[in-house]
Amino acid sequence: MKLILAAWLTLVLAWMWDRFLFLLGPALGIHEKRRVILLVPIGEEVFKYGVSYCSGIFPPVLFAFFGIGEGIYESAHLKHHLDPVLILAGILPHTLFSIFYLFNIPVWLGLFLAIISHSIWNNLFFNFKNDCKRSTD
Repeated sequence: MKLILAAWLTLVLAWMWDRFLFLLGPALGIHEKRRVILLVPIGEEVFKYGVSYCSGIFPPVLFAFFGIGEGIYESAHLKHHLDPVLILAGILPHTLFSIFYLFNIPVWLGLFLAIISHSIWNNLFFNFKNDCKRSTD
């Protein structure tokens, strides 16, 4: 139960961070690309690790459950039904972002590497999405 509550808290915090950036970002001069590629990963990784640390849950486990929640949200939002592919697409990258916590390195370095890998991942998808848009225009 603690794991589910921690994952839910992390998802809510990440969603609120994203909505804050989405709604107020333009007024603050934050464009979509900067929001998606840099600021969303910073918030998500800090929230995931922070909740993991405070709850005593092993980071890879919480990150995987976060990915399940994100996949369910994306399925409902984009497809209006549960899509196993989108759920898996949520689980795998978020679990991989937590791999750095398995090594004997300082926590701040693991967090930094998780943010960097998440930013690279989002950059790939942001550019892929825009390439697809341009090819259909």
